Amino acid sequence: MKRLIIFFLILVIAVLIGIAVKIDPGYVLIAYRQWTAEMPLWFAIVSLCLLFVLLHALLIAWRSIKNFSAFYRIRRKLLRTHRPYILTRQGLFAFLHHDFKKAEKLLTKGLRHNRLAPINNLVLAAIAHEKHQPKKAEQAILAASRSASEEQMLINVLQAHLFMKNNEWPSALTLLQNLQAMEPENPLILNALKTVYIHLHQWRDLAKIYPLLQDLGEAEKDKDLLLAYCRGLNQSGQPDEALKMITHSLNKKWEDTLCELYGTIHVSNTAKQLKVAEKWLKNEPRNSMLYLTLGRLANRLNEWHDAESYLISSVQLKESREAYLELAYLYTAKNENEKALEMFRKANLLTD
Repeated sequence: MKRLIIFFLILVIAVLIGIAVKIDPGYVLIAYRQWTAEMPLWFAIVSLCLLFVLLHALLIAWRSIKNFSAFYRIRRKLLRTHRPYILTRQGLFAFLHHDFKKAEKLLTKGLRHNRLAPINNLVLAAIAHEKHQPKKAEQAILAASRSASEEQMLINVLQAHLFMKNNEWPSALTLLQNLQAMEPENPLILNALKTVYIHLHQWRDLAKIYPLLQDLGEAEKDKDLLLAYCRGLNQSGQPDEALKMITHSLNKKWEDTLCELYGTIHVSNTAKQLKVAEKWLKNEPRNSMLYLTLGRLANRLNEWHDAESYLISSVQLKESREAYLELAYLYTAKNENEKALEMFRKANLLTD
């Protein structure tokens, strides 16, 4: 309704203007030197309005062109800045999916952005290693070192991992120990050191970093680490502490490897050690490793009858060289030489 009223008013005004122009159209005279222009008043007014509209349209068009040009420049700059990130992201996805050819291509393109160069070079080093190209891997590591000093620690840890994979364990050990001296609680360094210590059987050194690994939550997740740590405690003159750790772990979750180590640790109170192990029979009544451990401990206490019973139960459940050797030592101690020779023979057969 409101629009209809407005339209009606405009129509009335237009009619009135038309009538006024018809009665007295008037005129406009423009003179400049020898040049003159004469036109009706209404035509001059309409021409001015049209000129205003045209100029306004041209101004809007000019602003649009300027804005588009600015937008295009910004867009190009953003694309130039973000393209390396996109290439790096795509390259990392390809690397995780083991598409090394595609990953190498994308990451190489992404090297053009200096801030991303260390990341790209590190992954390119890993790809080169997977493709058995040690020289190329080393070149990528060096490139990463040159382009980012703040990532130097990560680069050195990766270098240590490459040493490990190339069986250069002493080089990895030296590098990681130097790194740990600078950052004693760095989880990347500690986990790499753990791997080196276990491989080189350096149990005492492993025992030194075990508390730090416990703080990281790694010790509880890695049964091999606990086994290695307990060996380290035993070899460094702390058998009681090693026994305590093993007992605590076996009471929570059974592991044959820990049970085997339990039987090889010598403490002052072997009788108590045997009694603790005998309690495990309730939950592990048919475990050959547990019977072997019980036999070893009983042998150590010169309890020949119990030792023989445990060891025979062990080989009945599962033959093992260790159980036959323990039986051989037992029969030798009892001067039952024929039985001892038979046990040695069976142990040798399992060795072959």
